[in-house]
Amino acid sequence: MLLTSQYNLRTNNTMTLEKCIPTNQSFGKFEPVIYLQYMPTNLALTSDDRMFVCFPDFGDDNPFSLAEIICGKPVPYPNIKLNKRTGDPYKRFVSVQSVNYYGGLLWVLDTRRPNLQSPIHGGPKLFTINLETNEVIDIIYFGQDIIDDSVYLNDFKILYTSTGKFAFITNSTIVEPSTKNIGGILVVNLETKEKWWKLRNDYSVTPPREFKAIVEGRYMLVRERGQPDKPWLIASDGITLSHNGRLVYYCPVSSRELFSVET
Repeated sequence: MLLTSQYNLRTNNTMTLEKCIPTNQSFGKFEPVIYLQYMPTNLALTSDDRMFVCFPDFGDDNPFSLAEIICGKPVPYPNIKLNKRTGDPYKRFVSVQSVNYYGGLLWVLDTRRPNLQSPIHGGPKLFTINLETNEVIDIIYFGQDIIDDSVYLNDFKILYTSTGKFAFITNSTIVEPSTKNIGGILVVNLETKEKWWKLRNDYSVTPPREFKAIVEGRYMLVRERGQPDKPWLIASDGITLSHNGRLVYYCPVSSRELFSVET
């Protein structure tokens, strides 16, 4: 189900939603492009056919977090030093969750929670990489003044408009009964470095408490020894832009609904 909205991410207008009937559309035949040893979460394709893939630290001992695919194999990008698992978290990749190509640049979103565990201060940041020199030209840090310990920065999109250049980043909160701040879209002004939250705790970013995912015919539940089974509830996750940049589409992981808001 698609819910469209009159809400604007750069204003505080009241939200109104309308339901739209989904339709099927064919996207052609799927073909394997590359086989990877470790689990990727995102990829970016450039206008000159370069491919970049990111591998967050989910405990699978991947030796790098961002790679360029060269001759069918992943090569640490932009260098090995930035991909090292040790060292100052302010100066390296901690766990790259998402990568985007926009405006001739590569944008890399680093989280601060390897293996979805305790946050690492200095971890959450947005890198900008010049693809001609293969060098980092800017880093935007996300401090404790903007994100609390429940935040997991997940996916993002970049948009240049007549009023500025922005990043829209989803927060994939793992929802527990005690969770206070759920989901939301973090908006970043890429020129002024100003940051603000939109839609935090809104129902459109919040997974229904009764939601149960079905995988291969079985309920997907969190099963911990000595504890009752419980649903796996993840807030806002997927995000993309309309072809004209006027709408942001987003959805929680634990949901069967898709939402959109004006940029």
